[in-house]
Amino acid sequence: MLTPLDNDGVWFRYHTLLAEYLKQRLEADRGIEIPELNGRAALWYASHELWTEAVQHAIAAGASDRAIGWINNCAMALIKRGDLFTLLEWQRQFPRRTDAGSARGQVGDRLGIGAQGYVLMKPCSSQLK
Repeated sequence: MLTPLDNDGVWFRYHTLLAEYLKQRLEADRGIEIPELNGRAALWYASHELWTEAVQHAIAAGASDRAIGWINNCAMALIKRGDLFTLLEWQRQFPRRTDAGSARGQVGDRLGIGAQGYVLMKPCSSQLK
């Protein structure tokens, strides 16, 4: 039911069925506390500079401003590794307002700037190898 993710036995992944069961139990027992738990998880991940996980939990907690700040920390790294889908998924999770001041607009701006930078940098980096 648990799969180790590292050689040190520190990180594990639950089997999908167990994870779904635990999520349902949490929602049934403490549904009102879930945003708070996501907020605490977001802060923990951020303190360990695990930005992708921090952003996911901040979004789940409804902490859009915090999520945007952390997206700024990790957007270029995600783009450099070719992980545009994560950024697009984050953008999809924000409300549909597209003005620059909205969370969705800020993620879109970040994605656009980063994607352009990646396209411009990629040919140069391939020449350096």
